[in-house]
Order: sequence, then C-alpha cells, then structure tokens
Amino acid sequence: MTATKEVPLYLRLYRAMREKIETGVWPAGMRLRSVRAQAAELGVSKFTVERVYSRLASEGYIVAKNRARFTVMPQLTIRQHPARTQPRAKTEVTYRYDLAQSGMDRDGFLFAAWRRSLARVFRDEKRLLRYGDIQGERELREALAQYGAQARDTRAYADDIIIGSNTQQLLRILASLLQTDYGEVLFAETEFPLGVDTMSDAGFTVRMLYGGHAELLQPPLQNARKRILYVLPSLAYRAADVMPAQIRAELLSWSERTDGLIIEDDFDSELSYYGAPVASLQGMGDGTRVVYIGALSKVLPPSLRLAYMILPPDLLQRFLARRELYRQTASVAEQLALADFIERGHFTRQIRRLRKLYAEKGELLTNALQRMFGDAIRIDAPTAGIYLPVYVKTAASRAVLVRAAARRGLHLRRVKPQHNEPDNERMLLLSFGEIESDDIPEVSKILYAAYQDTLKEA
Repeated sequence: MTATKEVPLYLRLYRAMREKIETGVWPAGMRLRSVRAQAAELGVSKFTVERVYSRLASEGYIVAKNRARFTVMPQLTIRQHPARTQPRAKTEVTYRYDLAQSGMDRDGFLFAAWRRSLARVFRDEKRLLRYGDIQGERELREALAQYGAQARDTRAYADDIIIGSNTQQLLRILASLLQTDYGEVLFAETEFPLGVDTMSDAGFTVRMLYGGHAELLQPPLQNARKRILYVLPSLAYRAADVMPAQIRAELLSWSERTDGLIIEDDFDSELSYYGAPVASLQGMGDGTRVVYIGALSKVLPPSLRLAYMILPPDLLQRFLARRELYRQTASVAEQLALADFIERGHFTRQIRRLRKLYAEKGELLTNALQRMFGDAIRIDAPTAGIYLPVYVKTAASRAVLVRAAARRGLHLRRVKPQHNEPDNERMLLLSFGEIESDDIPEVSKILYAAYQDTLKEA
C-alpha cells in the first residue's frame, strides 16, 4: 500500500480498516493481527500500523486488554453502508447579465482609498492577532455614531451600537433579546424575506400587513399591545414608497401607547438621488422605542460584510448582561479599515459618487426600456437605491418571464406576487447596481426579446 498525493498512507489504511469493521467484514470480537504481522503483510512500517490501531482504539472501534492483541469491540453496533453512487455533477447556470443580485458597479467604489485604509490597519499587527470586541471595534462604533448623527439624524453613542457581519445576524441577536417580552412581529409589506424567516425561526408569530402606510394605522396594529413592528421607512423603489413624516410620528405614538417596539431597517437610505435622505425614525423619538439597523452592503462592496444596530437602553443592558453568549462575526481588519475610511471623509465621497452614478444608470435603464417596450411596460422611476420596479403588461406568469429571460442569458430576481397586482401586469424588480452603463441598451433588448418569447408561447 502506497500513499497518494491527495490522501496520506496512514489515513487510507485507517479508513480501510474502519470500513471493514463497520460493514461487518471484521466481526465483533475478532482478534486483529499483531502490529508486526499487519505491517509485514501490508508492506508498511510498524509505526504506521501503530498509529492506525491507536486511532481506531481511541474512537471505540477496537480494544486491547492486558496488553493482548487488539480485538474488534464486542458491543459495536454494525451499520451497513448503502452502495455509493457517483454524485451527479451540478450544472452551474451562467448569465451574461445579472439583474437579480445587488452587486456594485466597479466604478462605484474608491478602491485606492480603501487599500490605503486597509494598509494602515495592517501596520498594527498585534491588534489583528486578537479576537475583536464582541460589541464591535470602538473606533468603528464611534465613527458610525458621528456619521449617523450627521447623515441620518440618529441618536446614539458608541456604546449603544452593536456591529455585525450582516442584517440577518444582527436580527438573530435582537430576537434573542426580545423573546421574553414579545410574541408577535408585524411586517409592513417588504421585499426582505430573510427578515421574516429569521424572526419566524426564532419562534415569533409573524403577520404580514398589506395595503401601504395606511394599514399600519388600522387594526390589528392600532389595538395591539406588546407587538413588534418591522418597517423599512426609507425604502424608496418609488417616490410614493417613502414613509411620510406624519405616519412616522403616529407610529412612534403607537409604540409608546401600546408598549410596542419598532425595528427600523434603514435599507438603501444613503442612496437618495435627490437631496438628503429622509431622517431616521429612530432620531424622531427619544430612542427608547426604536431599534435601528443600518446595512452597509449597498454603499460598500457586498463582499465587505458589515452592518450595525442601535439598541434602546433597556435592550442594550440585556445584551451586555449576556454578551458572553455572542460572538463577533465581522472582520476586525474590515471594521478598523472602515473606521479609517469614514474618518478621512472617503465614505461620504463614496456615497456621493454612488448617488450620481446610480441616478444616471436608473434613468438610462428607464429610458431604454420605455423605448423598447412602448406601452407594454409601466415604470416607476426610482428616487433612491439600485432597484427599478417595472410592470410588464402580459398574461404570462412571472415565473414564465423569469425562465424566458434566463434562456437568453438574463438573470431576473424571483419576487413574490404583489398585493393587489393587476391580472394583466407582472412586476419585476431589476437590480442595476453591477450592470455597466454601456451594457444597458443590450440588457433592454434581451429583456424585450424574452418578453416576445412569452407571447409566442401563449
């Protein structure tokens, strides 16, 4: 027996002997050959056989009593292996253009500035050899507290902030802090199924609210006590989607009157095309009834996994009391680099660049689709972010449209059916973040060709 390049000799021998025991080829109670005899038969060293026997003994497969030869464990339960079949190779689908993933345009990130920030972090090698702060690195928490106060009107000190690798991970922490006080989460109509699934998996009853902002002020919300309301007040696929200030004020009043809690997911807020984004809901109140979650994945490359959460005082104390139960999942190096990136003004420059770039691309895509589809499409021009909601006039299902586009190399997002969606329209949410401006005319042609394919199939 000889070693292969991939698997060491000792490991191959161990696996072969273990399989003989597990499949009953070597029955319970059988005495094994001595180390010397086994080594001679296999043409290997005694050390190799001793190593294999020692591992099998430590795992309970064989036993030696009073320095006698090893025997297969008498009480060992033998399991029969089913015949192994060669796994079928997975077919990876490749697309020419991806309108489903929320990536970033390669011209949208200040790579040179980020490399310099990261290089400064790596000068302190000792800092990077330790586990990070469970709550997040203080430098980043201080930078985010200052940035949030200036850009989002949030009210927080560095000690109020929890850093995480993504929104879902922060929600898991939050759910563990809320389980003793709340049982139901009300979700305003949202395209964040991971949030719904996370709270449901944590044991909360989840109820969806449809019908826009007006329903948030109707039963069951108005009359519900001790409920959690999950909202995305700054999400602006369309101008009409931004939550008006009056509704925000009434929601804060509801939370105080009913002892409720609001989770404000400030998704996409920084990418407002026209003027400053709407102030945060958390900053409108006294900070005791709103948990603010800020995701950074739309203003930084998605590969940099960073998000943060501002906790009210009572939940912060609960977190600190049980902080040893949590682990920090965000990279220390990336946290410190982002703190440096923010403090040197690059983060603000980055956001200004993205606002201009995405506003131009959103307009280009809107005009290209309107020219191509004509009256067969309705488009709500976006006011922020990287998503363009379009409504294709067709009797074909959304799934048929998605498959037709895939056949032509275009990846579309599989959105859920919209509340009160007309029978003759299908809403598609097109993510244009990583599509280059020069490719937009071609993307529009492909989508129109896919639409024509569905008409022929009907």
